[in-house]
Amino acid sequence: MHNLIIFCMYMSKTNCIRCTHALNLNIKRYKLTHGKHVTVEQIGNLSMAHTGVCYCNSNIAPASAEETQSAMMTRDLLVDGKGNYAGDDRAIFAKIVTSDNDTRAPYRFIREQNLLIGTAADNLAEHLPDKGHMMKCENNALFKIRQDNKSFSGVNLLSNLRIKSIVSDIKEVIDHYKVNGLGDDQARSVCLRQLEAIVPHQCGDHSKCMHVRWCTFLKIKKLHPT
Repeated sequence: MHNLIIFCMYMSKTNCIRCTHALNLNIKRYKLTHGKHVTVEQIGNLSMAHTGVCYCNSNIAPASAEETQSAMMTRDLLVDGKGNYAGDDRAIFAKIVTSDNDTRAPYRFIREQNLLIGTAADNLAEHLPDKGHMMKCENNALFKIRQDNKSFSGVNLLSNLRIKSIVSDIKEVIDHYKVNGLGDDQARSVCLRQLEAIVPHQCGDHSKCMHVRWCTFLKIKKLHPT
């Protein structure tokens, strides 16, 4: 068994420039033949057939395509073209699935592995959100808090600038851990404690702040202890 980092990418296209071109030609032909424009109801009856490769490879809407594609990806990694297990030398089992955390796609991927392998795969794989989507979700969550509870609105509360500052602090702390302490248990613990300090820090409570790198209040206090 080997531990590998594999980047998987599936691309779904619900449209094709050749299909669109063929449809536009048939719309023009209809007008020339019948002397009137095609109605919305009639467009569905016009052909989009064309020569050459069709670039449309899916009829699934983008919002739900990720879940279906994750299941397809799982099968491509574990089984052959006939649907049989690809064998220990070729099959790839994903122990850690790194992807966004605002869809069910990673859980669909893990569930598909379990369906194909069986109980031997139970509780072996886990989802690890990627940093970019995690930052987006943090940002969206703060805006939702403000939207749902108007008492958080205001210049000195969850303003746009304050939300941006909180998300920026989260990113900076995680980036620092990634560069300087990734894999070290003590560094991870410090990172988690610093993340817990961000919101109180932004609200003027520095009781959880630990390091002058992250807190100007502590820096000033250290320079002027009295």
